[in-house]
Amino acid sequence: MPVLQDQSTRPVVRAHWAWYAALIRQREQRFELLSSMLQFKRDLETARFPDAELRTVLQTRVTIASLAERRERRVLGRFYNWLSGEDSQYIRLEGLVLCDVLRVIGADVGDIIDMTSRYDLRIDVAQEAMELLSQT
Repeated sequence: MPVLQDQSTRPVVRAHWAWYAALIRQREQRFELLSSMLQFKRDLETARFPDAELRTVLQTRVTIASLAERRERRVLGRFYNWLSGEDSQYIRLEGLVLCDVLRVIGADVGDIIDMTSRYDLRIDVAQEAMELLSQT
């Protein structure tokens, strides 16, 4: 697991590629998709992950972050992390998965998270959610 410094000054959630959700919305409007396809997409966007699958997703992303931390010790590793967009302090999640993770730890999500956007979640929060999921 990555060695964590003082995390209190870092934001818990960072928006990643906010323009991507706007691009998707424009594409849907431009092509005027069938209403049944849009309804199916909305249903998929709001479906919750089962706890076992959510734990697997988090475990995979935390492993990726720990590998990114190991690579940060070398110049080529830092370059690889920069190219791939990997970070040792954050894991990248889709909005749907982020909502499920925040619900597991007891945070009130409300309507502040767009399900189609991508976000970066601080790794200590992801590890806390993994511990809670392993207890159930």
